[in-house]
Amino acid sequence: MQLHARFTFDDARAVLPYLHDLGITHVYLSPIAAAVPGSMHGYDVIDPTRINPELGGEAAYARLVAEQRRLGMGQLLDIVPNHMGVAASMNAWWEDVLRHGRASAYADVFDIDWEPHGGVEHGKVLLPILGDELDAVIARGEIVVERDADGTWARYDEHRLPLSPESAAALPPDLVPPSAPETVRDLLARQHYRLEYWRTGKARVNYRRFFLIDDLVALRVEEPAVFERVHALTGRLVREGAVDGLRVDHPDGLADPAEYLDRLAAAVEPSYVVLEKILEGDESLPAGWACDGTTGYDFMNDLTGVLLDAGGVDAVTRVYRQFTGDRRAYADVAYEARRAVVDGPLSRQIDARAADLWRAVAAQPPPGVDAAGVRETDADQFSEGVRALIAALPVYRTYHRQDTLDPRAPGVLAHARAVLAARAGARMDDRGRALAERVLAEPPPGAARAAVMRLQQLMPAAQAKGLEDAAFYRYVPLLALNEVGGAPDGRGLAPGRFHDRNRARRARCPRAMLASETHDHKRGEDVRARLAVLSELPDEWAAALRTWSALTARWRDADRDAPSRTDEYAFYQSLLGTWPPDAERPPLEHGERLRAYARKAAREAGERTDWLDPDADYEAALDRFIAGALSDDAFIAAARPLAARVARLGALNGLAQLVLKIAAPGVPDTYQGAEVWGLSLVDPDNRRPVDFGARRAALAALGDGPLPPGALGDLLAAWPDGRVKLFVLSRALRARRRDPALFVDGEYEPMRAIGERAEHVIAYARTLDRRVAIAVVPRLPAALTGMATEGRPWRPDWRGTALDIPPALAGATIQDLFSGRSTTLRATLPLEDVPGAFPVALLTGDRAHNRA
Repeated sequence: MQLHARFTFDDARAVLPYLHDLGITHVYLSPIAAAVPGSMHGYDVIDPTRINPELGGEAAYARLVAEQRRLGMGQLLDIVPNHMGVAASMNAWWEDVLRHGRASAYADVFDIDWEPHGGVEHGKVLLPILGDELDAVIARGEIVVERDADGTWARYDEHRLPLSPESAAALPPDLVPPSAPETVRDLLARQHYRLEYWRTGKARVNYRRFFLIDDLVALRVEEPAVFERVHALTGRLVREGAVDGLRVDHPDGLADPAEYLDRLAAAVEPSYVVLEKILEGDESLPAGWACDGTTGYDFMNDLTGVLLDAGGVDAVTRVYRQFTGDRRAYADVAYEARRAVVDGPLSRQIDARAADLWRAVAAQPPPGVDAAGVRETDADQFSEGVRALIAALPVYRTYHRQDTLDPRAPGVLAHARAVLAARAGARMDDRGRALAERVLAEPPPGAARAAVMRLQQLMPAAQAKGLEDAAFYRYVPLLALNEVGGAPDGRGLAPGRFHDRNRARRARCPRAMLASETHDHKRGEDVRARLAVLSELPDEWAAALRTWSALTARWRDADRDAPSRTDEYAFYQSLLGTWPPDAERPPLEHGERLRAYARKAAREAGERTDWLDPDADYEAALDRFIAGALSDDAFIAAARPLAARVARLGALNGLAQLVLKIAAPGVPDTYQGAEVWGLSLVDPDNRRPVDFGARRAALAALGDGPLPPGALGDLLAAWPDGRVKLFVLSRALRARRRDPALFVDGEYEPMRAIGERAEHVIAYARTLDRRVAIAVVPRLPAALTGMATEGRPWRPDWRGTALDIPPALAGATIQDLFSGRSTTLRATLPLEDVPGAFPVALLTGDRAHNRA
């Protein structure tokens, strides 16, 4: 649940009985520490020692905890150890640093470079908050000095900046505001901060940020005293029994995540810890980390991947290239996007850390590195090599520690070298780059290791801002793949590989979180499920694009070539992914959502407009195009048939991924509102208010247990209202709650399908002692259900396909949670029977005694 001033602890408390009835065991709360007033997410914490008063404070939180205890529920809490919010000077700790500089009691809390390399701000914090050059701002009288009971301040716009005690004492007692530009300039020169125009200052900030957000200042939580300050509230809530587990935000920003987790386990002693860690490709968490796993973006992408037709993905990519004219490989798009980050807003900080590393290496060359060769490489060449390699990393970061090397780092750096070689050719002989690779892969202990550890904290920003917030919006053949931690040029995941990854997850992290939708996703789980259908229908998709583009041509701005073909292509996908089920046309407010999303996507892409320099004309043309298209009866009539078919097939995918998630090894997470169709886009669209009252009423009407065939058929026929998803979710979650050990500790056994349509089913069994649960879902449903866009969405043609029952399960008596149908397992299980008239099945029961 996402908490904020309009959804408080008391609002959450009112929802708990419904969540309990749904089958939820723990409420999973966004950060609850005091945040910037008006924050809609809570990640901009301004005081980690107290509960947010906007959420109701201590009293309301106590009421929430009392209700969860009454219901026998637990709580998982999101904590933010990497950074704090400092917007509009609302953070008392930050304010003290600005007032007293390095003498502040909080100076060691924040990750500030007080002696920046090549800078003029020594001993000062650079604040890029001005809307113009400093002299121009002063000349216009926009900086005003004022005094109140709390001190003396320089006021600029919404910023209230404290004056140092020495400079404040020098002002006259009656405080006639200084007005002469030279007087104001002199006063500001005596502060512990330096104000600068945001356009020139953003790349020169001398404090580490959360990614590139100037108002989110990183913490030095590796220092024991800072750790204690930041975790005081968390520790108290865990000790009081209010909180059972923690979700750690952005652990990759920490200096030493492994050390942090050890300290967290010892000091706070939570029973459950998961990390918001993005795993790329086949990457796994480093061995020995004291946590239960990730928050589940890796599983989210596995879910989407197994729903895709690999050959169809290739065909859709060809359609994309033909429609947009963009022939770039994703690898090139990704590298250029990351390179823009390391050469732009991160350049100052990377170069500073690279300079530290260069000096350490020059003073003491690592074993195996020729000292003469080091001298022949200058610091600038070395820094260029560092930036190039960071831009080419295949993962978020490496994990060297003070006393140990990351064993994976040489392979990671070798991959980066290969990426650069493919792009740069002969330039790979550059000595600076070769030396940079050597010391980043195996930094010697001492100053060099310390410098690399600081560099590692900057690596994730290049990945996140370069990939997720840029490349993912520039390369868009199939947006189902463009999810956090995903690969936009991927081809999906074969069922066998899906099973392999589930078994590996069970072996390594059996209590990892399993996500399918989050507060940070790019698209909701059911939007991705719909868009996956396009991989089954590439020819229909290509034909639709030709027709739609011709119909909407009159809404394009030909003079500005707006929208770009990429933005137009992405709009059509977004429309298919979010078209309200069974609606003749998207309503007016839906168009507003799509326009807001398209504008954000275009800015994130940064090719025709961006956040720093918005192209108002382009964005207006993009708005007009979407508004015109959605008001165009001819376009809507042409789009409706494919939208209806994709929605119906996407609903089948949605139910399939729901059952796969709930029965898989790990702990399934349900994001607020996704109990019915989750047709949301990127934030803030995915944080819209949730009508929990309607969901509560729908759940109550569904009653308990399975439904008889007639009622189940009626529920499926009414699939657009979302109750069928609520039904599947509630029955499956309740089954997990009745026997958590089976799903957490049980063995995972893939089940083989035999017959003509074998590739269209995914099934696996979970077993523990005599207990068994079997998940059975369809895959690639378009070939199973034909071309229908009306009537019942599930009339499969299995053509005799069946599940091959493992000998250890033969004789087991099982019952389907949804239909209530019981059966005794024999050598095969025909799919005409299970799942049969309902698209998914979750069968539970007992194995025969002689098979235990």
